[in-house]
Amino acid sequence: EQKKLVDKSAKRSKWVGELLRKIFPNNEIYGRGMMWAIYTANPKITQKVIRKCAEKGLLLVSTHGPAIKIGPPLTIPDEAIREGIEVIKEAFAEIL
Repeated sequence: EQKKLVDKSAKRSKWVGELLRKIFPNNEIYGRGMMWAIYTANPKITQKVIRKCAEKGLLLVSTHGPAIKIGPPLTIPDEAIREGIEVIKEAFAEIL
């Protein structure tokens, strides 16, 4: 069971990275496994995006720097990942 979770996470890692790079082509995207970061190059924008996402019900990790960290549980459904990324996209659109 644990091996299945690890294998599924590895496959999803590639998919999440590709999705983030497609949706945020002007930002640097880094990640491994299910831990990802979107760099804004501006800590103030990062904090605004994180706050806006929290208002919309999506909790993200703040580094108090230019990175928005995303760390969903390994068992999260694909649709929930898409929804979360859509919330981040909306937050960026509202702030920029």
